[in-house]
Amino acid sequence: MELCIDTSTRYASVALTQGAGIIKAISWHSSNNHTLELASTVSQMLKDAGKDTTDIHTVIVAKGPGGFSALRVGMGVAKGLAESLDIPLIGVSTLELEAAQHFNAVQGPLCPLLEVGRERIAWSLYQLTSLEWSLSMNEQVTTLEAMVDAVPDGTIFCGEGAWSMSARLQELAGPGKTVLAGPPPSRQLAVLSTLGLRILAAGEVADATAMEPNYLRQPSITMPSSAKPK
Repeated sequence: MELCIDTSTRYASVALTQGAGIIKAISWHSSNNHTLELASTVSQMLKDAGKDTTDIHTVIVAKGPGGFSALRVGMGVAKGLAESLDIPLIGVSTLELEAAQHFNAVQGPLCPLLEVGRERIAWSLYQLTSLEWSLSMNEQVTTLEAMVDAVPDGTIFCGEGAWSMSARLQELAGPGKTVLAGPPPSRQLAVLSTLGLRILAAGEVADATAMEPNYLRQPSITMPSSAKPK
């Protein structure tokens, strides 16, 4: 089995999957409480499924971008389990996770987005070429206005951020771009499992001890580069 963990935002999810098929899944809205909720939720899910940690052969985690504390908690639990069980740890981009569920349904460029605070969004762009989706604009953090200006006509916006900012996004996008979003939780853990298993099959397994969340930006409490530590 695979244990899938996504704590990229306040909408958190965990799942047990087998070959990307869902055995058991739980999603919830966390009010800044991932630290208290995640481990107990995983434990209860295993118990309800009649399984224990020794049944897990791979841990797949959404590695961001997303919230600082939320990502740290998810990555910490994922790394701890992978290291203690001596099993592979696979990290998947949260933005790719937002986009991939639409790959079989649309043809135009896909722009997944997430709110990351201070009126900034994390986003990237995927395009279909030669019957295969690939990243055409790297993950980055900008304002909503800058993102809309940067992507081509025909772009389809998706993801949790597209839902939460749908009115403003549609106003900025105009008739040449489309907002495709449903209410959160918008990320499907069957898709996370599929993407993770694809990475595993390709042999692209990272060192679990070295894997870190992908924040795309520095936290607000980070010391300015010009400051000298005391």
